[in-house]
Amino acid sequence: MIVPYGTDANGFRPRGVKSYGFVPAILPAAALASMHGDAEFMPLDALGPAIEIIFDALKQTASK
Repeated sequence: MIVPYGTDANGFRPRGVKSYGFVPAILPAAALASMHGDAEFMPLDALGPAIEIIFDALKQTASK
């Protein structure tokens, strides 16, 4: 899921830096509905694959 909101990079946008939130996870509807709420959650079985995707993306980016 890529979204133009909900990132910690809001301070960069006024300086012209395009920023996106990126969560490479397949989440159930209940988790999506809980976003930014008091009971926000991400299932553990979605966390491992998401971490691997982010790590691989960082490795590829850093090697360029």
